[in-house]
Amino acid sequence: MSQYRKIVNASNGQTIVARAQFCTGFFCSFRGLMLSGSPNDAETIIFKRPLESRLLAAMHTLGIRYNIGIVWLDRELSVVEMRMAPPRRIACVPNRAAKYVVESAPEILDQVAIGDRFLFDEVTN
Repeated sequence: MSQYRKIVNASNGQTIVARAQFCTGFFCSFRGLMLSGSPNDAETIIFKRPLESRLLAAMHTLGIRYNIGIVWLDRELSVVEMRMAPPRRIACVPNRAAKYVVESAPEILDQVAIGDRFLFDEVTN
């Protein structure tokens, strides 16, 4: 199985991100976008959490020097929350439980709305 996915907004058929890293492991989750030089260097990352939870869906922006867009999805891949996250924060916790978290450049927030449903299509390397 590929470690990359195309993110499609199933609500309107629009491709949001052509190639996003699909991350399930601890190290990948811990690192995220840390130490990427600028938003232009940063790739989009999809984090799959073991359970749908507010706490497990929390993100940090330590080691990031720019704002990022965070989109939280439930187990049905529906957007439950989205937020601009400032740099160097210990925790950014959603108000609703989430199973998937998408961390990207802030522009992702202009392409989605609460209730939109995503599709993660496999991308060959």
